[in-house]
Amino acid sequence: MEDIMKSLCCGLGATAPKIEDSKMEASKIKNRFDRKEASSKYCRLTGTGVDKREKRIVKRLLETVDGDIVARSILDMPCGTGRMFPFLSDLGFDVYSADSSPFMVEQAKENLAALGMRVNPAKFAVADAFKTDFDDGQFDIVLCNRLLHHFSSPESRQAILKELRRIAKHFVIVSFFHNASWDAMTFWMKHFFRGTAPTDRIPQKLTTLKQDIDAAGLELIEVKHPRKFISKQCYLLLRPKRNT
Repeated sequence: MEDIMKSLCCGLGATAPKIEDSKMEASKIKNRFDRKEASSKYCRLTGTGVDKREKRIVKRLLETVDGDIVARSILDMPCGTGRMFPFLSDLGFDVYSADSSPFMVEQAKENLAALGMRVNPAKFAVADAFKTDFDDGQFDIVLCNRLLHHFSSPESRQAILKELRRIAKHFVIVSFFHNASWDAMTFWMKHFFRGTAPTDRIPQKLTTLKQDIDAAGLELIEVKHPRKFISKQCYLLLRPKRNT
């Protein structure tokens, strides 16, 4: 199922996905989200069915590692407008938030304050996932939700994963868009009929992500899907390799 629609569409004449230069790709993605309009848009996801399903899966993965760590610090990066903060805090974690967009970070603080939550400015940072100012192993867990699917370049994905490994002491949770899903099929068919080459939100094979994970010095522990074979969204529980 991984390659059925992708192979079919490309074989019938659809344009193959465009793999962008990693530096250009990173700059383009960063600039797209570094706008106040973007921060306003992403507020809409909170409380939706998608939001609830994603949190349910993240909770299950966190429960998987609950007995393996003593400290409870977790970094949510990119934090977007802060929708994961109350959820992670309610689970008992000491939550830190970071995003490459200062607009997202400010919107997150405003949203949390509106909910009556205590906002500690020291726990919010503007940070680039490719290279942060955080210390090695500063956080017990790093959650990277809804970021990797924006990058078609393996170099970009691997650079992000390497940075996540560096700052995570125990575990990393990441999401990506899985090619073995109904949503992925409709994605490829849409581009086939339009005759366009996708450059963003491109579903990937799990084997492709495994290669990225291995190159970053991480190992795959568990795979979970909010809606297996339906939704593209897929979550991976990772940890640093023992010998890295």
